[in-house]
Amino acid sequence: MLTTGLISVTFRKFDKDKVAEIAKKAGLYEIEWGGDVHVPPMDIAAIEEAVRASQNNGIKIASYGSYYRCTGTDEEIAAQIETTARLGTNMIRVWAGKQWSCDATEEERRATTENLKRVCKIASPYGITVCPEFHGNTLTDHYDSALRLLNDVAENNLRLYWQPNQFKDEEYNIASCKAIMPYCTNIHVFHWIGGDMLPLGDGETIWRKYIDIIGSDGRDHSLHMEFVRDGSEDQLYRDSELLHKWLEK
Repeated sequence: MLTTGLISVTFRKFDKDKVAEIAKKAGLYEIEWGGDVHVPPMDIAAIEEAVRASQNNGIKIASYGSYYRCTGTDEEIAAQIETTARLGTNMIRVWAGKQWSCDATEEERRATTENLKRVCKIASPYGITVCPEFHGNTLTDHYDSALRLLNDVAENNLRLYWQPNQFKDEEYNIASCKAIMPYCTNIHVFHWIGGDMLPLGDGETIWRKYIDIIGSDGRDHSLHMEFVRDGSEDQLYRDSELLHKWLEK
């Protein structure tokens, strides 16, 4: 089943009530609360506000979007995991280090891998799945490196997010989507070309191809809107309407 949601960092400028209201108005089923602005780690008041705002608008909390970069202590990891659990979700997004995979030394790669393994082990008793974002300047910036990371960590509660790389061509992104999807949970939905943020409708042809791949394995995936042109609410509504239309086939 394919469901839709919103990444709260799309609207960092708004408070949690407003973000949840926007998600509801857009017909989005889920929300990922970000750890940078809306729900800092172990900010109990912010956690409670996010839970309340979600419940008041009938929105499921799909995940905690931490900005933990797999470099910290067990105490720092525990704070991220506890925040995830208090939000009432069983998924946390992390970043796999601070280096492009092509620039990371074997020592740096090993340190990130070992730290990510610790995240998984600390998360496991909570039933929480750990998902590195498919993102630049991390060890998941390329699908080959991401697959190696999965293999090196080798924990059952480690999965991946996926998103297209706006600096790569269609051939690369199609190959990337196919390679990652067997290990993927959530997908970030946006349409950029290089640094230009465009309406999602401009990417209809390629996004229909991605959706065909995403839906072909018969597993559950959540497609979460992340960033819209000019940070516009109206653009989100238009983009969400299109996404729902594409999923209706």
